[in-house]
Amino acid sequence: MGQVRVLFAAHSMEGGTAMGGSNANALLVQRLMDHPLVGAIAITTPEEPKRGADLLIVEAPTGAPFIKGCEPKYTYVLRHGDTPIGDCGYECFDEDNIAFIVPTQWAARGLPRVPYVVQYMALAPPPDVDMQLLFGKTILGKKKVLHARAFDFMKGTGLAIDVARAALNEPGMPSFVFRKSPLVEVVTADVPPNVEVLPAVGGEELWRDIGCVLLTSRDETFSMIAYEAMGRGIPVVCHASLGAVKEWAGHLPFCAGHEEALAAYCRSALRATMEYRMELRTRALIVHAKAKAQMDNWLEDAAGKVNA
Repeated sequence: MGQVRVLFAAHSMEGGTAMGGSNANALLVQRLMDHPLVGAIAITTPEEPKRGADLLIVEAPTGAPFIKGCEPKYTYVLRHGDTPIGDCGYECFDEDNIAFIVPTQWAARGLPRVPYVVQYMALAPPPDVDMQLLFGKTILGKKKVLHARAFDFMKGTGLAIDVARAALNEPGMPSFVFRKSPLVEVVTADVPPNVEVLPAVGGEELWRDIGCVLLTSRDETFSMIAYEAMGRGIPVVCHASLGAVKEWAGHLPFCAGHEEALAAYCRSALRATMEYRMELRTRALIVHAKAKAQMDNWLEDAAGKVNA
């Protein structure tokens, strides 16, 4: 099977950052560069579309600006995971070049010649950690709850503030670390005294003294922060309507829809057993293996089509 010349299109791409989508795209491009079926890869932008590629890979929902102008032999619209109801929108063009929004599960109908591909973004393996060293002597109160990308309207920070406030007056309840979105310079929200607001960071510094992750957003695709946490044996507390993480993590996340219940789950998560934490890590290893297999499958499919 011959190799393919690939174009990759995304609105942002930077490895090791606190921006989940940017980091995921950087991981994906690096994996593509190293893949034996990829002969060459280039990055394309709507301002300067590149031509002559066998395969154009478009990160949804960025989508529409990259579909026209590149003229590849084949195009994949790629989603970083999915939810059962396709919450995220994908932008595509009708015959009059008018943009409209459709759910991702309908993207292929809006662009009938474009296959819609789901790709889990667990392309970096879970870190090699000593679980007993990390959690063997964990004492409630010495580990904090992390809410990352705070003060981003898409991440439900208002609910996270309510969760922290609900934890104020109960004994044994945790303190919280809110990591600001890289896009936020000044925080004007009224956060309770049990919340420490810190700048955005990537890498291991993000996980210092963290025993639980709180996801209050209702729209996620794959959720890199959840994968990175579970790969370290760190429990994840999610909003009940968030389907994306449950898609690959199954029953393991703590899920609730009300601030008091979410606060109680944060307390329970910090007390999680070593057996449960090992199960989290195992699930992360499984989804990592699945992500690699997914990439192999869709690149083999694409190579077969463009070389037919």
